[in-house]
Amino acid sequence: MSRNLGPDTSTEFELGEMVSFDYEGERLTGRIVRVYSTRLDYHVEVDGNRYEVSVPDDNPRREAK
Repeated sequence: MSRNLGPDTSTEFELGEMVSFDYEGERLTGRIVRVYSTRLDYHVEVDGNRYEVSVPDDNPRREAK
């Protein structure tokens, strides 16, 4: 029997993954282009602009492929 385990709530991401995050009252979606060793900070590129995204401050979430 299968069970729905719900959404993936992990906050560890890999290079190239698509994530959404909070930024100045908006929810932006982009691709991870840099991962820090602590896995608490990431650089995410959205429409050619880079944003530094922090866990949990910016509430990053994995986006469907």
